[in-house]
Amino acid sequence: MSRLRSSALLAVATAGLALAEDPPKKNEAEEVFAKFEERLVAARTLRVVCRAKSAGEDGDRHDSNLWLAEGDRARIDFDWARGKGPAVKSRYVCDGKAMGSDRAPGATKPAAKGIAAGLARGFARSGITALSEGSGLFERGGEAADGKQYALSGFAIGKKEKIGGREAQAIEFTVNAGKRDETKTVLWIDVKTGLAVRRTADTGGWVLTETYEVFELDAKLEDGVFTLPKGK
Repeated sequence: MSRLRSSALLAVATAGLALAEDPPKKNEAEEVFAKFEERLVAARTLRVVCRAKSAGEDGDRHDSNLWLAEGDRARIDFDWARGKGPAVKSRYVCDGKAMGSDRAPGATKPAAKGIAAGLARGFARSGITALSEGSGLFERGGEAADGKQYALSGFAIGKKEKIGGREAQAIEFTVNAGKRDETKTVLWIDVKTGLAVRRTADTGGWVLTETYEVFELDAKLEDGVFTLPKGK
């Protein structure tokens, strides 16, 4: 084998090894989101107060509150209304040992391992949609999803804007691209805190805007937050 050919083969092999060892680099938007997501998953406690409404003068209201804590503790409160219709409220709680809802008070299931971390990751990726889809677990029981079922792609950096007096960086991405529930998302991250302040989610033309009035990590939660709904 000629020296020239040997050198060429060595160069190809070295380049292939480098490609195998170096994972694709994340773009700026993906890096911002990844830091946000991992902070939520790693937090000792998480509290979010969200006001949400779909587009239109008589759009649906989807206000939601979320509490998460170490030890697989979780609570979701919904206060929803269709158009100008009456409010429909519901509560889902996991105290780390058992879980249930106020729709069937007293009927509980064993706590799902990893439920808090799964909800944290799912909420980071898909907002209220993840809470709505995850709430059924509190009643039916079983294994908790890890939140990665909401596949993300198409990250792009958007504009910086003032939202509620805070400077926020917009990042754009698609949830579950190519699937029936494909959702075009814009998430605004507070430049100082690294936490979300607003999200818009466009699923086939149905647009939901979520505004986060409270977004706290590692704060002390009120006593009794994770008390299961009691039966009559």
